[in-house]
Amino acid sequence: ARMEPLRTVAAAIRAVRSEYLRGEHDRYAPEVFVSCGDADTAALLKAEVPTLGALARSSSQPPPASIAVLPPNCAPPKGCALVNASTDVAVFVLLAGVVDLGAEVARLEKEVTKVQGFKDKLVKSMASPNYAKAPANKRAEDATKLAGFDAQLATLADAIAQLK
Repeated sequence: ARMEPLRTVAAAIRAVRSEYLRGEHDRYAPEVFVSCGDADTAALLKAEVPTLGALARSSSQPPPASIAVLPPNCAPPKGCALVNASTDVAVFVLLAGVVDLGAEVARLEKEVTKVQGFKDKLVKSMASPNYAKAPANKRAEDATKLAGFDAQLATLADAIAQLK
């Protein structure tokens, strides 16, 4: 259980690297910033930065150039990709100067449009007069989907704001 935050943060770093740092950027060693809502998790991550660096590398990519655990209420620099590693841990990987941030913002905005379309369609079906007759498990499933769409949209909005 003690190593779980390290595993999830390392997985988040690797996910960002596999999404953004491919091809010509494969050997780029990014700067990484971690924001924690929990002091114990922050202390663990600070103490285990070398281990975290080793876990965040892959066979084709070097470890990150640096990993900094941010103090509470401290924002990472602009131009970072954002991944929520868990409910109280956010990982920011600095991409400014390496990746075309304008193209990435455009891609994320396209994703917002897609998710918003799914959400709108679900809201419309839930507003139907016949929806009250739907089985309780279907209504509960739809409520969960709606919350998921809202969470996705919030994460996308945060990611866009971070890249701008």
